[in-house]
Amino acid sequence: MFVWLNARTVKLSVSIATIAAGLVTALLVTTLDRFGISGLAEHVRAGIEAIDFGNTLMNVVLGILLFVSALKLNAKVLERQQFVVLSLALLSTLLNTFVTGYATWGLLSLFGIDIPVLHCLLFGALISPTDPIATVAILKSIGLPEKLEVLIEGESLLNDGVGAVVFTVLAGIVVTGNEPTFAGLSLEFGRDVGGGLLLGLVLGNAGAAGSRKADDPAIPFLMALAVIFFGGFAARHLHVSYPLAMVVAGIAFAALSHRQPESVRNTQLLVWKTIEHVLIAALFSMIGLLALLPNNVLGWLPMVLIIPAVLACRYLSAGSVLLVTSNWRGDLRLPALLTWGGLRGGISIALALSVPETANKELLVDMAYAVVLCSVLVQAPTIKLFFRPQVLKQLMKAY
Repeated sequence: MFVWLNARTVKLSVSIATIAAGLVTALLVTTLDRFGISGLAEHVRAGIEAIDFGNTLMNVVLGILLFVSALKLNAKVLERQQFVVLSLALLSTLLNTFVTGYATWGLLSLFGIDIPVLHCLLFGALISPTDPIATVAILKSIGLPEKLEVLIEGESLLNDGVGAVVFTVLAGIVVTGNEPTFAGLSLEFGRDVGGGLLLGLVLGNAGAAGSRKADDPAIPFLMALAVIFFGGFAARHLHVSYPLAMVVAGIAFAALSHRQPESVRNTQLLVWKTIEHVLIAALFSMIGLLALLPNNVLGWLPMVLIIPAVLACRYLSAGSVLLVTSNWRGDLRLPALLTWGGLRGGISIALALSVPETANKELLVDMAYAVVLCSVLVQAPTIKLFFRPQVLKQLMKAY
């Protein structure tokens, strides 16, 4: 109903419309419950809690969405910017994890909330990845020049894998309580990232080889499904990054499938686009419905203040990496575009819900939820206001 109303009236992106639908539904259920329709809120809440949101998103939905986004990425433009994109995805994500973590620890300390620094670093890791699904949908709507679009989209696709790896390493330290060593952390991080890249390259090449010169659109579609689902199985058993594997597999699959007939490629992309819209609608509706879960850990003031803190840390980390790794001419609006256009979404929520029970899980979920709602409901609708076509043209000259 919300999608239909949105298409007929305000015409917002699917992600904004569906998360609003989830929030309104949560409000409606809560209101009806207070008017004496007993058990309704508890029934819906029990259904949400029964869903393994983190596992389902990270091991199924995310793989499909990342593969499809990578499939549509312009590999030639990405190749010309690969150093900057990789630097932003790797260095900026690592830097942002620590800057955000320590900023969060300092902010919570001001409110008398005692939390270990390691748990704040865990929050920095789960909130650092930008959501490629929400980000790409919004960027398409503002008409970004292709060079800037590939820069932001490529970084958003790759930093999910890096952020998930950093989160996994830190979560393991929280659970075991062992003192980490630099050599051990480097080995684990290198295995997850390097193994994910290698697995994606192998699967992407195998899938493309199996569907090359196919006249039936079903063949490349089924080969892509095989890559996605077998990739999840292999990544879990090899303990490598599934998100990174799917991004690389999608890029390789697209690059090596150029011999397919035009009609086959168009049909395949149309099918994937439909599946993508369905999954996005389900994902962001669920994020809105998560408002029904109890969240009495933080007051409203620290939840509001964590949002500008996260944005400031993102601006600092992205600007620092751009300064060192690119020909950026110092226009401060470019890191601002990376900050305001780098939306947080389902990945941050899934990672927050995957926080070990020994940590301050409810607190981290509350903060992540506040940042995600601001991303989708405030940043996404206003990006057109701040980055008009003439501003984007000026940014192209500065980059």
